[in-house]
Amino acid sequence: MRILLLAMMMGMGTIAQAQSTNYFLYVGVYGKGIPVYRFDANNGHLKPAGLAGSVVNPSWVTVGPHDRYLFAVSELEGKAEGAVASFAIDRHTGKLHELNSMPSGGVAPCHIAIDHTGKMLFVANYTTGGVGVFPIEPDGRLGSRASLLMEHGHSINPKRQEGPHAHETLITADNRMAYVADLGLDRIRIYRIDPEHTSATPNDPPFVKEEAGYGPRHMAFGTGEKYLYLATELKSFVTVFKRDPQNGNLTAIQKISTLPKGFTGF
Repeated sequence: MRILLLAMMMGMGTIAQAQSTNYFLYVGVYGKGIPVYRFDANNGHLKPAGLAGSVVNPSWVTVGPHDRYLFAVSELEGKAEGAVASFAIDRHTGKLHELNSMPSGGVAPCHIAIDHTGKMLFVANYTTGGVGVFPIEPDGRLGSRASLLMEHGHSINPKRQEGPHAHETLITADNRMAYVADLGLDRIRIYRIDPEHTSATPNDPPFVKEEAGYGPRHMAFGTGEKYLYLATELKSFVTVFKRDPQNGNLTAIQKISTLPKGFTGF
């Protein structure tokens, strides 16, 4: 069964395939488990199939290469340290069998990224701002955390930008660089990565600045990764950056509102 991911509300989901048009669809939610659905791509039918795996507040889920393993954050409430869990996917039933779980290295883990070899996992801890870096073992289990990518400082919004708030990690197709959207610092942090050694080090330059008070949230590359598109949360805009493939630097070339003209609401 193929795997699909689905974003719902504040969560994120993922899909796995049984036949060419039949999928298991996993949904990231706030609750006590990961819901799974059977999805038929021929007719669009979606049928609930219960909870596939048990984890508290799996607000973001994703799969590694070849759809063998699913990884989920556990975004605990309050100031409790979160976690990231690994599951083996049963391709016949859609059930998830937990392999292990590790502390995420911070509070409110909200996003997971897997490198293209399936050897390295990045978990963004929103509240405390660090990105935990973990090795993925050949059997899908998570190894002990290799590093915690931390930054310091603040931006101009005293309620939302009093410190770093990592929101997403985006990895380049050549598997050499990782970009981290930091809502609290108004930056896209840039790292060079080495999955063979589970290492991530600051790039030169180590970040690019977004305009103060915009709050970077999520990113996507365009075709060929010549351009990076950034959605900002505190002000509703998309910023377009031109990317230098040699040093990874980003240069802003356009900023466009996501709201209709004349909108004055929150």
